[in-house]
Amino acid sequence: MAEAAQIYICRLTETGNSGWIPEVLFVGREDGAETVTVSDPLILYYNDGAPLQGKVAADNAKRTTFVWTFAMTTTGGQYVGKFQYTATYLKGAKKMLLSAIPIGYANQFNGAGTCNVETR
Repeated sequence: MAEAAQIYICRLTETGNSGWIPEVLFVGREDGAETVTVSDPLILYYNDGAPLQGKVAADNAKRTTFVWTFAMTTTGGQYVGKFQYTATYLKGAKKMLLSAIPIGYANQFNGAGTCNVETR
């Protein structure tokens, strides 16, 4: 029998207007897996239309935290920057908190929103 998968489909609003927090975030996880598949419009744009792999950093009764690092380049190969993303899903509130930190800089960009979680 195949493992069940959780699909998080989240609508986010950025605090500020940096453009580094996507309006939509998808996270897919097989039951018990320590890795996830992450996709959003930024990932698809800067990663040739392909999702990324992330990790489960924490999972308990109250929250699940996912992390991934993303080095962005333009279609012409120009380096844009490398970001560390952290997404924390608050299970009781069905809310996702997302932060993006450009590696090597003090900036931090944040957003939050609600998620539908589907089990397949």
